[in-house]
Parts: sequence; C-alpha cells; structure tokens
Amino acid sequence: NLQPAQSFKSRGISHFAQHARRKHGPDVHLVIASGGNAGLAAACAAHTLGVRCTVYLPTGVSAPTIDFMRKQGAEVVIRGSFYLEALRAAREAVDAEPKA
Repeated sequence: NLQPAQSFKSRGISHFAQHARRKHGPDVHLVIASGGNAGLAAACAAHTLGVRCTVYLPTGVSAPTIDFMRKQGAEVVIRGSFYLEALRAAREAVDAEPKA
C-alpha cells in the first residue's frame, strides 16, 4: 500500500515505463488497457517521468479511479463493455503512433 497507485502493479509498470522512455525519449506515449489498477500504475509512472499516458478502460470503472488517473495527467478513454474491447482500442492507438 506504499506504492503511489496502492497496487503492486506499480513496480512492474514503472519499470516498463522507464524502459520505454529510455528507448523512445521524453516524447514517448504510454498506452495501456486496464480494468483499474494497472491504469492507475501507468498514470502514476507517466506523471513521475513527465510523459504522456492514455488509459483505455471498459465501462463500469469507478469514478474515483478515473478521477485519480486524470489527476495524474492521464487521458482516459472509455471503450467497450469489457476489458478485451478496451485492449483492442489500445492496440489500435499503439499501431497508429510510432512512439506509443
């Protein structure tokens, strides 16, 4: 509970985000599909690293969770009724942007 997003996912996602920033530079765009906790971790990592982040979520994610992501500077996109639909939308976004 001492992680910024209050989830163990912060450790792995922050490591990935640091690697992506080293590889692509400060204009990297972190894109993630999530049901909640992973998106929180990505938003926090992006905020700390000063990079752009977009979180794709299915409907039904709680308002406080979405608000927390937005306060961290993440763009939140609601796509679909379940995770797989959000994942497909995130993959399309990554495919369309070289530094995502």
